[in-house]
Amino acid sequence: MWLLWALMSAFFAAWIAILSKIALSHINVMFFTTIGSIIITIFLVAISIGTKQFDVTIMRQLAVRDWLIIGAASIVEAISWLFYFKAISQGPVTPVVMIDRLSIVFTAIFAAILFSTPITPVMLIGIICMVIGIILLSL
Repeated sequence: MWLLWALMSAFFAAWIAILSKIALSHINVMFFTTIGSIIITIFLVAISIGTKQFDVTIMRQLAVRDWLIIGAASIVEAISWLFYFKAISQGPVTPVVMIDRLSIVFTAIFAAILFSTPITPVMLIGIICMVIGIILLSL
């Protein structure tokens, strides 16, 4: 099932790039990202409540460490969005999205360092191919 979710994520991520490029032609990046974040928050709260997955008691059970990790992940995500939307607003959408997908390479490196996830020879070849492909698609 995870593969279906990942494909759906990729499909909708493509639409994020396309719709953002259109909007950012006449809206500044900070305003766009701020309003978008508010809409995302309202949407997610509605979905969470509607599917009965939002539980205030869980919030009380989280450790300080959990709150810090959620906060750090959220701030990093916001910074990523700001850079991504700034790049889309100033550059051609396809190369920007391709370069943004270098996050896959960075993720493999960070996972190897932080979680001891092995980078096998096949993975290394894949990473090299991705980097070469991204360079070629960005030209």
